[in-house]
Amino acid sequence: MIDNQISSWNSKFEQALASSDKPVLMDILQLNEKVEGKNTDNLHISVTGDTKIGKTFSISKIFFYASLLNCQTLYIDPKMEKRYILV
Repeated sequence: MIDNQISSWNSKFEQALASSDKPVLMDILQLNEKVEGKNTDNLHISVTGDTKIGKTFSISKIFFYASLLNCQTLYIDPKMEKRYILV
């Protein structure tokens, strides 16, 4: 959750970060390590929560960082909130 702001933080990362009191720390290289009972090496992330708390923003950043690491990713966006151009 970025904060309780109703309006969008789209493209205002610095302002959102300065206003945030709920940090999310994550290392996508370690997410699937040492998980007892796991059957595969595939990493799965599910983000749930109330409306307007930063789920799309957070997942967009995770997806971006994974793409920088040249990871194979699948981004399912049923509301079609993101637009990507294939190059």
